[in-house]
Amino acid sequence: MGGRPVAWSAAAEHGADGAAGGPLRELQTVVVASNALTGPVADVFAASTASGLIFNAAYNALTGTLPVASLSRGTYASLVLTDNCLAGTLPGAALCANGDLSELLLSGLHAAAACRSDALSFVAAWGLHASYAESAAVGGAVPPCLWTALGALSDLALSGNALISHLPSDLATVAATLVGVDLSHNALTGTIPEALLEANPTRLDLSFNRLAGTLAASATTLYATQNKSQVSLQVNRLSLRRPAHH
Repeated sequence: MGGRPVAWSAAAEHGADGAAGGPLRELQTVVVASNALTGPVADVFAASTASGLIFNAAYNALTGTLPVASLSRGTYASLVLTDNCLAGTLPGAALCANGDLSELLLSGLHAAAACRSDALSFVAAWGLHASYAESAAVGGAVPPCLWTALGALSDLALSGNALISHLPSDLATVAATLVGVDLSHNALTGTIPEALLEANPTRLDLSFNRLAGTLAASATTLYATQNKSQVSLQVNRLSLRRPAHH
């Protein structure tokens, strides 16, 4: 569905009797990505209430905030909303109610072309990430429970959302299933938790933040020996602790 944006139809979310969800409420896979859809994201969430739901509405122009009521049902196995026109903060308790969630991709929640400001079109010439520059409507913290409450999580992407929190320095462990972490192009501060580095995710991108502190030599050695690892930490305020030489 190219061309101009298309409103999500209320008829798609209600049956002939007006019952919420209508004929779509038992769907376990809802994929409406890249369709230039507009309107409140909550209307699209209403399409299905099935458990184990795979939900992908990325690359549209949906508006509003992430619907707490729908997420609190704890029925999602995959949630992808990359590049839309959303606002607000990440509802940690609601997201972490989904214990079977394996994929959480919420990068550039306010980065769709439809909600970008022409006044910021010059950022590309500066080498800045467009979704970060355009994400003023999104902010807040990375919910701490994402690291501990989602035992099935394999991919986490929250880049380009102007998140400003510290990463939890006292993090003891992360999900053993975690293979991809992208928190780039935010305004995160503090230090990188050693537990996150020691978990050795295959893809780790913390670039373009305000992270500081010293990386342990053991952590950098670990990644140096993992040929398949992709680690990006550039444009932060980090230093390296070199091992002592005798």
